[in-house]
Amino acid sequence: MNRYSILAALMLIFIAGCLQPGVPIEENEETNGVTPTPECRIVYVEEPYTEEVCQEVGYIEEECEMKELEYTSGRIMKTDLCSADGDCVGKNLYECFYTCTAAMKRCRMNITNNDPKLAGTWVVGATFSYDGAAFVKNPEQAMIEPNETYTFDFEQIYALGSPPVMATCTITVIYPAVGRDCVQVEKTRIECQDVEKTRIIQEEVCD
Repeated sequence: MNRYSILAALMLIFIAGCLQPGVPIEENEETNGVTPTPECRIVYVEEPYTEEVCQEVGYIEEECEMKELEYTSGRIMKTDLCSADGDCVGKNLYECFYTCTAAMKRCRMNITNNDPKLAGTWVVGATFSYDGAAFVKNPEQAMIEPNETYTFDFEQIYALGSPPVMATCTITVIYPAVGRDCVQVEKTRIECQDVEKTRIIQEEVCD
C-alpha cells in the first residue's frame, strides 16, 4: 500500500467519525426530568393579637333626694302692752285697758327642726286683725340647724279706739324647710379595655 492509499483510508475514518450521531446527555438522576417538589413541615409560632377584656368594677355614687323636713311648731305666745298715755306705758294692757289709747301686740312662735342631720330654712308669716281690719306682716325666714329651735317674733302697734278693741294675731308657716338628703350607694359597672396577648398558631414552612 502506497502512501496515497494510507491517506485515503485515514480520510474515510475521519469522515466516518464525524458522521456518527452524538452521544446523548444523561439526565440527572435526581430530577429525572421533573421539577423537584419542595419539602414542607408544620412549625408552631407565636402570633400577637388584641382582645377586649371586661370586668365588673365597684364604685360609690351619691344619691340625693329633696324632702320636706319634719318640724314642730309651738303655741303662739302673746304679749299685750300699753304704748301710750302716761303711767300705763309699758304696762300690761289688761291693767289699764280702758285708759290706754294705743297698744303694742307681740306674737311669737317657736319652730323646732326635728331632722337629726339636715338644716333647713323656714318661712313664717303673721297676720294681726283689729276691728275688721287685717295687718299682714312681712314674712320672716330663718335657717334652723338639726334639732335646734328658732323663735319667730312679730309686733304690731295699733290704736285701741273707743270702745277699746284688742287686736288678735295668727302665725303661719308659709314655706316649710326642704332639705337635700344624700346617701352613699355602692354600685357596679362593666369596664372594658384592649389587652395585648399572644397565641400559638401552626404555620407550614417549605424549603
